Amino acid sequence: MIRGAAAGLFARMMEIEAGRGLMRGEARERGLSSSWLVLGAIAVVGAVLAAVVLLPTPEQGSERAAEKPASKPKQKVVAQPLAPGQKSKAHAKTGDKSKGGAEAKKNVRIPPKPRVFRSEAAGRVVEVGDYKGPRAVDVAPDGRWLVAEKGANRIVVDDGNGNKKYLFATAPDDADFLPGGGYLVTSSKDSSVVELDEKGNTVWRYKDLKRPMDADRLPNGNALIADARPGRVLEVDRDGDVVWSHQEGLLFPWDVELAADGNVWVADYNRHHVRCIQRDGDTCWKLNHIGHPSSLQLLDGDRGFLVATHKAGSVVWSERDRIRAAWRLGPDLEDFAILPSGDLLVAQAMRAEAAVSDVERDEGLLGLVRALAERVPEVDQSEPVGVTALADVDTKGNNLIVVLFDSLRYDHMPWHGYWRDTAPRLTELARNGLIFDQYITQAPWTKPSVASLLTSTYATTHGATSQKPQSQLPVSLSTIAEILSEAGYFTAAVMQNPHMGDRKSSKGFEQGYQHYEYVGGKKFSAKQPQLNTTRAIEILEQRPAGRPFFLTMFFMNPHYPYEPHHEVFGGKVDGPSNPGPINHYDAEVAEADAQVGRLLDFLEAEGLADRTIVVFSSDHGEEFGDHGKRFHGDTLYDCVINVPLVISGLDRVGRFAGLVREVDLMPTILDYLGLAAGDELRTQMVGTSVRPFLEPGVTRTGLIAYSQSRFRDNVHLVSERSESRKVVADFKAGKAMIFDLENDPRELRDLATEETSAAELARLERWETGLDLAEPDVGPTEVIPEEVLERLRAAGYLGDE
Repeated sequence: MIRGAAAGLFARMMEIEAGRGLMRGEARERGLSSSWLVLGAIAVVGAVLAAVVLLPTPEQGSERAAEKPASKPKQKVVAQPLAPGQKSKAHAKTGDKSKGGAEAKKNVRIPPKPRVFRSEAAGRVVEVGDYKGPRAVDVAPDGRWLVAEKGANRIVVDDGNGNKKYLFATAPDDADFLPGGGYLVTSSKDSSVVELDEKGNTVWRYKDLKRPMDADRLPNGNALIADARPGRVLEVDRDGDVVWSHQEGLLFPWDVELAADGNVWVADYNRHHVRCIQRDGDTCWKLNHIGHPSSLQLLDGDRGFLVATHKAGSVVWSERDRIRAAWRLGPDLEDFAILPSGDLLVAQAMRAEAAVSDVERDEGLLGLVRALAERVPEVDQSEPVGVTALADVDTKGNNLIVVLFDSLRYDHMPWHGYWRDTAPRLTELARNGLIFDQYITQAPWTKPSVASLLTSTYATTHGATSQKPQSQLPVSLSTIAEILSEAGYFTAAVMQNPHMGDRKSSKGFEQGYQHYEYVGGKKFSAKQPQLNTTRAIEILEQRPAGRPFFLTMFFMNPHYPYEPHHEVFGGKVDGPSNPGPINHYDAEVAEADAQVGRLLDFLEAEGLADRTIVVFSSDHGEEFGDHGKRFHGDTLYDCVINVPLVISGLDRVGRFAGLVREVDLMPTILDYLGLAAGDELRTQMVGTSVRPFLEPGVTRTGLIAYSQSRFRDNVHLVSERSESRKVVADFKAGKAMIFDLENDPRELRDLATEETSAAELARLERWETGLDLAEPDVGPTEVIPEEVLERLRAAGYLGDE
């Protein structure tokens, strides 16, 4: 029997290990192989076997019991009030007089108490009932509300004055008032959707379901159902026939709503997104990073929607392309509804302390979300192109600072509409500078991207395309640091990325810098942006007098692994809507932003601000499941190649909506500093200065941005991007994808056919092979220091070695 139980346990653990593709991907990113996961599973099985073998038989147990001394008196445990799920160290008296009544500590867990409460307009919370397992709430136009009480197998209808009606329903997960009277009840336990009349009699039932979580009665009388377990949404008529269904892209749909335009909106609990699906099955838009959405409610007009996040316990106000505000109510938030008064009726599975925001509201919930939205600092986006010339600004000979954050997403910056104030100091810089809305990097990971920035060349020219430390930037190419050094600038760099390294391991990136320093520490996880800024300020304080300077600062934040920083965002990094990694990611952005603020304060105090151009950007972005992947390097979607770019200190301020490439940055900077490129440099640079296109009435048409990746041995990608169209060639998979960026900016619908895919694949192969591929300038054969290899492995590189 033991052997059979062990075999069954081992088989189950192998099923779990085989099903965790994402876990294995994360393990590889950390340098772990799936074989270690298997070994770990075997070790657990061994421990279980040992425990089973060592269990005493009934005879042995009675013999051992006879040998035991008399038990001590039971301890008296006094439980203290706790927040839900927290543990206290309550003291229990031992009764041992010889020890003076010494106290022993014991963890005590207070069971959670479910509740339904009303959050009033003044910010107060009023509990409206003590319910067993409240899963859903709904409000009728006349002000009545109902609670789907799953733990008691019933729904409760309350007229708001304390008068209640109880109707039987099998473990209801959702319940709604019907316009003509009656109720629509969904039960995952009963695998059914049931329509009840006012007395609780069954009028209609549909049972051909697996795990339904939500259902709505449509104006045509049909039912729209979210069936979570097979991951589908479907429309069923009164005869029980399925008239429409959709399953592609869904994992665990929890709530479903019909929009006024006929499209279906779905809250997918396990994919952390809200998706709009057209009747033909196409996705019209998708908003990611909504952590475990459990309830969805559309707002009138163009005000977006509200969504409840189950584990984070927040009601989030979102628009189709971004989160605007969030109101934290406490964990295990099941459902919400808006009362006619504007108050919020909430079903919560467990009690939480200090659950409600202290924001004053005068118009109910919508007044609250508007108030919260005003807290998010945004640069005015009403004019897509709003570049204003500044009079009498001469930038020739100015100082230059280039600040790079690693792995920074475009859409996590407040001036691009992000709901959270991740970067207050950089937002101030953006307000007084020039914002570029479409800045495309030439690679989705650090080494080739920074090489393109420093040389204005594509990866097939500079050749720094491999993760291996031997891959380096050729000395035959001129870097911007070399150009400025020859022009009399004092040039310095402080770097935190292990690919940059110190002069022994920087592999060509130090070219042209008179002072080049790596401050990343021996271990990647020791990300300390304050060290970067401290060293930068010290270097500037000791710079040669009478010479302009060029400083490059590379912050490792917010590169994976994302370190939690508990001093930001109200003292705890567990934001209102996003899964934990994104909260930590945002916290890392905020921490690095504060350090940039230190640098800006230094420039102001030293009288250098007016004569310094500051460039802020990133080497690439980051994926959080946008297209089924995480991190970066393996794809060329815009979430990893469209990054923020802000330049202050120019003769222009505002926003530039046109396409700008990473290779355009070097010629643009040289143009503003008044440094003309010689024939050799002009031949090298594939980019062009953006300055002429900032003039009123001047447009830049036909520009194409190419990006490339050979991040791993199994990755070979090339993308071609214009302002309205994008083609991505995957040479390893032997196919190409085509996206219409005007109508599908999130790249959700691949328009390529078999014929067009083959044609685009061949065309981009001709483009790539038509460029001169630089021979890797590896220099003399050498042994790479182990500490350099350790940094790269810790950062998720060298995974295929």
